[in-house]
Amino acid sequence: MASTDDTPASTLERSRRGRHRWPQLVGAAVALLLSLHHLFTPSKAKPAGPPQEPPASAPTPERSRKGPHQWIQTVGAVAALILSLHNLFTLHRRPPVRLSLPHLVRIAQGPREVWLYLQPTFTITSKTEQLEVISGMELKVGRVGMPPEQWKVFVWNETGEWVYDPEDQDLTWKFLADPTPLIVSQSQPQSPIGLFIAERLQFEPGDYEATLTAHRTTTKKPLEAHFCLRFSEPDILALRQGGQWKWHGVTLQAGHCEGFEKHRGNPSALAR
Repeated sequence: MASTDDTPASTLERSRRGRHRWPQLVGAAVALLLSLHHLFTPSKAKPAGPPQEPPASAPTPERSRKGPHQWIQTVGAVAALILSLHNLFTLHRRPPVRLSLPHLVRIAQGPREVWLYLQPTFTITSKTEQLEVISGMELKVGRVGMPPEQWKVFVWNETGEWVYDPEDQDLTWKFLADPTPLIVSQSQPQSPIGLFIAERLQFEPGDYEATLTAHRTTTKKPLEAHFCLRFSEPDILALRQGGQWKWHGVTLQAGHCEGFEKHRGNPSALAR
């Protein structure tokens, strides 16, 4: 699992590279101006000696070499300026972050609370030196056909990991940290396993829509991922028998519940 922060050294290195690109851009602009100045500034006449102009149809070797060389310098300066501008705006634009969901959620249902374990993944999909900070997450779940304002809110309660017990041949939940901001960079995606808790909810057989919302610091527009959960009679029986401390695995379908029948695989294939 990826860590929840960048190292100070990597963050400092990114800030140094960002500051160094401004001198490169200024240098390219100065080189272009100098090339244009030399290209369009006429040459001064020699102060001494009688003027001896060659015929117009026979340019001197000095002039014939001067023109092409100045044009090559100018084209090179223009290319350097364009490349510097491209690098500057590409590497410093707001990073496009992608939110992906796993194929499985684990649920434990007690008499008063429902615990839902979900592992989203945050990745930056293009080249950039900028960072994105996921400041918080929340999950809303409601039965298909229920108005969105009546959906239950699952609060992100903690972050942990699953530890395999070879004796019991089962997974045990291990607490790692309280909810903290997630720093996402191109080289360091984040994939925390979050425990989301809702009160006064009991799942019943049927389809449920769910929306995971991740809030960002760089924009007020959050990331959202929709998925569908289908609970069969055996699923609900396993949740009731397992209680609060025994999880049951349910396969999720990304998107909305329409077309769930086309989803391959058994939604209740994994249970513990």
